[in-house]
Amino acid sequence: MIKLATPCLIWNTCCLWPYSDPAAADRLVHLEAGQLRQQIFLTVRDVLLKQASERPLVIILDDLHWADDASLELLLYLLEVLRQAPIFILANSRLIYHTG
Repeated sequence: MIKLATPCLIWNTCCLWPYSDPAAADRLVHLEAGQLRQQIFLTVRDVLLKQASERPLVIILDDLHWADDASLELLLYLLEVLRQAPIFILANSRLIYHTG
């Protein structure tokens, strides 16, 4: 039997960090942009790995053609580091033709 998690399960976990730890939240304020980005990537990875350790995950990404560069870079990072985790990522995108 497949047990489905509620869509908010990961969101609720993410929303608690770093605000559940005021010292961690204070440290984030002082990070440079690149350091903050790295911290976000690592946190998303950790949350997904934690959830996947409890049950396999399916992540569906719709309309990926609208994603900004930072979101696509996060996705590429996650595809690399989550390779061995029980996580299935399904993404769809339209073909975008660039005319120049």
